[in-house]
Amino acid sequence: MLVPPFPDEETVVTGVGCRMILNTHLEWIPEFTVRLADGRTGQGAAPRADTPSMYETGAVGSPGEAQRVVAEAQRVLSGGAFGQVSFDEVLDHHRSHWGRTACYALSAAFFEARFRNVTTGTRRPPKLLLNLLNGGLHAYSLPVTSDFTEFLLVPRHDDPVAAIDGYRRLLADARAALTGFPLREVGGNPVHDLGLDPNEAALSLVTTLLERAGLAETFGIMIDASAGDWLDSDKYALPVSGARLDRDELIGHWLDLVARFDIVLLEDPLAETDIDGWAAFHAVRPSRCGLLSDNFTSTSPAQLAAKATHVDGVLLKPDQIGSLTGAHRFASLARELGLPLIASARSVETGSPLISHVAAAWDLDYLKVGPYQDFSSVMRTNELLRGRVL
Repeated sequence: MLVPPFPDEETVVTGVGCRMILNTHLEWIPEFTVRLADGRTGQGAAPRADTPSMYETGAVGSPGEAQRVVAEAQRVLSGGAFGQVSFDEVLDHHRSHWGRTACYALSAAFFEARFRNVTTGTRRPPKLLLNLLNGGLHAYSLPVTSDFTEFLLVPRHDDPVAAIDGYRRLLADARAALTGFPLREVGGNPVHDLGLDPNEAALSLVTTLLERAGLAETFGIMIDASAGDWLDSDKYALPVSGARLDRDELIGHWLDLVARFDIVLLEDPLAETDIDGWAAFHAVRPSRCGLLSDNFTSTSPAQLAAKATHVDGVLLKPDQIGSLTGAHRFASLARELGLPLIASARSVETGSPLISHVAAAWDLDYLKVGPYQDFSSVMRTNELLRGRVL
């Protein structure tokens, strides 16, 4: 199914504003507002990642910088009639001066102001990819001593309520199970120590929890490796276990884990610069395990066009490309290539429901909603549930 197009009608912008808000790391960030002539107002703020793509650059930081952007955007945009594409074209023209994140926030604010007029999809809602355990150097929600950033549950069926109820049960079981492991510090965070082979131990724990709960047929397992952060010269330096593997050894490690555990999705198993490694792994991976690209394609149509034969699905994060128009082009290309699309929240979020709106409006396959450690993930989930036909 093709991604629905943006609506063609133009809307007059009557004002641009800004306030400072908090993200989920309690950092001050600018939130931009766009007001339309019909009275609607949208808000947009840029999230960020703990492990950003090498293709992400540019920022707006201090309140003074944000207010300068607002003053200039007010002069450039107010009184003009725009669709999303023409609005984003103006932002692209000013991107080098206003900054990528400010332009993205303005693009998101315009999209949100007009969201009720965006043509929504007619399929089922996207399946939720549900965060269960976390590892790596930034683990702060049910953290374990794994090199892998996230262990997620992949629903095999379409009913989101059943998936959430199963997840709630597994989340409680995981919390209880982890109380039996000692704590150690990793990346400044207290983390449950799973022993000498923590990656296998974490997968064994997830598998055991699924089997005990009778949910092994309800969920498969997804790993987000964020392996781009591991690359050190010609070796992959795994951040928690301390192992150093060359490309072939890392691919062998993945193949061993996929053979022994029900891993159905594997995100960023190699670095975004290791194109030969992606090609080699994709050629030998079992068909039941899809390789997902996040930083490898970074929501960039150009990157996707060059690398599509090495992946089985792609993540979509609109702020990576810096505009809703760019994200829509990426999603449209992925659909043309027959690739599943996964909308994804970011590590450090803003409380915006935009990613849920995008996932629903563009008929995406999955939404990686984020760990339910704060209310932002609940909010994104509720936005999808409100859109369901009950």
